[in-house]
Amino acid sequence: MVFIYILENLPQNIVDQYEFHIVPVVNVDGYLYTWTPGNRYWRKNRQPNENNSCIGTDPNRNWGYQWGVVNNGTSSDPCSETYFGSGPFSCLELQAIKNKWLLLFSQKRF
Repeated sequence: MVFIYILENLPQNIVDQYEFHIVPVVNVDGYLYTWTPGNRYWRKNRQPNENNSCIGTDPNRNWGYQWGVVNNGTSSDPCSETYFGSGPFSCLELQAIKNKWLLLFSQKRF
């Protein structure tokens, strides 16, 4: 509903000039996990981490730009809720987004 409202109210030249790609939920398994008791604020995905019993990587911290910079908003600890992953784009969700962007870029569809 919101998407249709936005598209109907965009100026026609913007709609004609650009191609829109909408991804409503990137972290599907993490989102589903937030509905289990006691996990409403879960932010990571649910993929296991290699050589560790802690689950998940925070997709918001797993982008390539400045990946691995430990500051107040990130952590190298796999048990932390802001764990940035084993490498840039190491979580499957961001690999898919990156691959889609690279495909669009190669087709000059940006």
